[in-house]
Amino acid sequence: MSNDVARKYGTTNPVLIAARVLHDPYDEFAWVQGWRFAICEALLHDWGYLTPGFRTVRSRPEDTMEYGEIRTLYVIEDDNGLESIDPMYWHVEDELKYALRILDRYREWLRIAGRDY
Repeated sequence: MSNDVARKYGTTNPVLIAARVLHDPYDEFAWVQGWRFAICEALLHDWGYLTPGFRTVRSRPEDTMEYGEIRTLYVIEDDNGLESIDPMYWHVEDELKYALRILDRYREWLRIAGRDY
């Protein structure tokens, strides 16, 4: 990513950039929770990483706009329609974990400001 992208969005993390582009200024708590849940779903179902405190009983991820946006960053589809993680994007797991930590902090700031529910 270029320095221009980093200056514009304040980060080079593609997950956080997608979240910022789709930011909902009217309900920030719902926005941050939606992205947090989608990141946890991606980590669990695509990478096999269990996020502490996240549900584990779902056999498949919830189909949300946020989850779909995240998957466009690293999932490829072959000629038969089978999806797999592009080997060039092995580092995305770390980017997802980093984005989750940032959004966890943002959620905590919203709680402290009394803007959660």
